[in-house]
Amino acid sequence: MVGGLARPLLQECRLRLLLFREKARKSMATPNHVIDSVKRRLMAAKTRHADTHSKNTGSGNMFASLGHPYAVAQLLKASLLTLIDAIIRRHCLT
Repeated sequence: MVGGLARPLLQECRLRLLLFREKARKSMATPNHVIDSVKRRLMAAKTRHADTHSKNTGSGNMFASLGHPYAVAQLLKASLLTLIDAIIRRHCLT
């Protein structure tokens, strides 16, 4: 949620929590249709969270992940270039 939208939603959640606590204190049963609605909303929220926070793990070779025909050779060249660059920087060469 973005700034201004988060605060009213948080207040609404707090109000609902207080209402559920009050009902529990008075031993009032929650209607089944409300329980079903809460379960549906929870499942939707979990799905939305999984979709937006999923992590894609690669093969460790970005060239293979991108479909390059000579992915292993490309990765080897990139690794070699990184090592050469480190040596050049370490010895202050230009």
